[in-house]
Amino acid sequence: MYYVSVQTYWHDPEGRRCVELARSEPSPGMLANYNEHYVETPHYWIAARAAVASSEALGFPITLANSMVYGDPDDPADPSELLREAQLAEDLAPKCEYCGTADDVETWTWYDGPYPDDEVVACSENHAELAMERRYPYVGLSGMPGYMPNQVYRFCDWSEARRWAVDEARRWQDQDLDEEQDWSVSYSNDAEYFTYEQGYETIDAYKA
Repeated sequence: MYYVSVQTYWHDPEGRRCVELARSEPSPGMLANYNEHYVETPHYWIAARAAVASSEALGFPITLANSMVYGDPDDPADPSELLREAQLAEDLAPKCEYCGTADDVETWTWYDGPYPDDEVVACSENHAELAMERRYPYVGLSGMPGYMPNQVYRFCDWSEARRWAVDEARRWQDQDLDEEQDWSVSYSNDAEYFTYEQGYETIDAYKA
């Protein structure tokens, strides 16, 4: 974690006020009347930019600290260097596949369809689902219309979705004991829509 706070240090005889950028934990001399400048974040680029903004607003120098070392008012950090490091850290950080933000991202696992344990980096579950839908825009469904489908698969291209629909129809037909019911097929390559129907059962492949 990174912390931004306004501090005075016991080892500074002048008692100068500083904006501290600390890693692991803030120093013990944090001033409560500057709580609006307190920041706690796991992301260095957010903390560094907040420290520079507070320093410019208050006119205090920026000190660097960690759990082993207090900040030194006689050796302030260069704001332009902090901003350069912040941009580099953000550029190198994992990004949400859907919206591109580097803030609060994590890895989500996709369990549906023919891509078991496929992973996506996203900032939320909703964006993980949207990213997967964008990555695999073709849908395969089997079941009864109006009810929860028996299977929902997603595919990255139309040929995979169409092949799945054909194979699924053949599998159902092999298991069907009522030979009088035949499959009816509706297929449009231009619209990228493929439907197999038999009685109340359907198999659909389409672009979402």
